[in-house]
Amino acid sequence: MVVGGVAVACTIFVHSLGLAATINFFRYQNKLGRAGTGALIDFAIVALAISFACVAHLIEIALWAVLLIICREFPEFGNAFYLSLPETKNLANGLVRIGR
Repeated sequence: MVVGGVAVACTIFVHSLGLAATINFFRYQNKLGRAGTGALIDFAIVALAISFACVAHLIEIALWAVLLIICREFPEFGNAFYLSLPETKNLANGLVRIGR
């Protein structure tokens, strides 16, 4: 229970860093006067902001994969990472059984 609580706290921390990076990036682009000047520039700003969120999610998935390895559910990182993906959280699909 404690390990899961720490993992949830780390997940919240990682996502708050991603949000802070997005806000600071947008403020920086706004300060430079680039935001709102053209469709392609705005597209690039939004794409980079989305990439911050993507990186935060990948770090979160890796964190949960490490947690699964610590709990000895998986011996290797690749399988743990794959099954930590949000889309594959439902293990009732029959691919892998967790536990002994």
